Amino acid sequence: MSLLRRYAFGILVVAVAFAVGIALGGGPLQETSANDGDLAERSSELADQVATLEANQRFDEAFGKAASRGLLGGRLQGESVTVVALPGVEESEVSAMTEAIHAAGGSVPATVLVQPDYTDAAKKTYVDSVATNSLRGFETLEASAGSSTYSRIGTVQARAYTGHSGSLTLDDIAVKLDGQLRGAKLVRLEGDLARRGSLVLVLTAGDHGDDEVAQARASIETDLVSALATRSDGVVVVGPATSSLEGGLIDAVRANPDDVPGTVATVNVAGTPAADVTTVYAMKVVAGGNAGNFGVSGDKVVMPPGLVPGQ
Repeated sequence: MSLLRRYAFGILVVAVAFAVGIALGGGPLQETSANDGDLAERSSELADQVATLEANQRFDEAFGKAASRGLLGGRLQGESVTVVALPGVEESEVSAMTEAIHAAGGSVPATVLVQPDYTDAAKKTYVDSVATNSLRGFETLEASAGSSTYSRIGTVQARAYTGHSGSLTLDDIAVKLDGQLRGAKLVRLEGDLARRGSLVLVLTAGDHGDDEVAQARASIETDLVSALATRSDGVVVVGPATSSLEGGLIDAVRANPDDVPGTVATVNVAGTPAADVTTVYAMKVVAGGNAGNFGVSGDKVVMPPGLVPGQ
């Protein structure tokens, strides 16, 4: 069940419960003419309404899922997508996006769960030591990684789990870097790592804020997106609406596109019923070598090409 629908249903149930409270407390019980039969009838009617809403919601969820699969068919046929989930992203969201990629004909060779230490600025010294040790001996990587801690650790992660089309084998370098990252507990992988992905889906929880901690985290995550974009055929960053507020990752990516090389698209409607479809269409955009910001921007709704008839 999507976050939006869960919240909407929760609000509705609270409203019904509030109505019951008024009916029982503020109404009939204060009227001497009220009787138990009237209360029982009202309670039964409200219970019927809730049961109907629950049944309708289950059907809507099933129908929406079936309809979305029809929209997804073949959109990512032959594409290989590495999924990178930043701290705070729910496992259910990772699973839903993975299912959508598979339904669209794509494959997910690696699902990387970034651990909190990676994006914690207080652990910068530790992260720097991991980056230094991981890159030692790889002159080409060291030269292209840049001087900052998070550019270098981003390069390590990008080289381990992503690549360009035609160069996705899990070679000795990728195996070593994967071992370093996992050994340092900066990432955790779901399942076995068999190869790398040419496209990358980055999922963010939507944290934001104007304080130093939030700004530092957004900067760290932006460096990771930049590294992934440099060493892949394209990246899509997906998060809820809050991720496009000040201090959020999508806000940082959209506000400073020149700081993020490569092909990058953003989607800021995670948690809505159409998030998986919108994301797949955005991935199709970057697979074609194009960028874009999709979802909601101010008072405008921006759909990926192909999702709206006639586009």
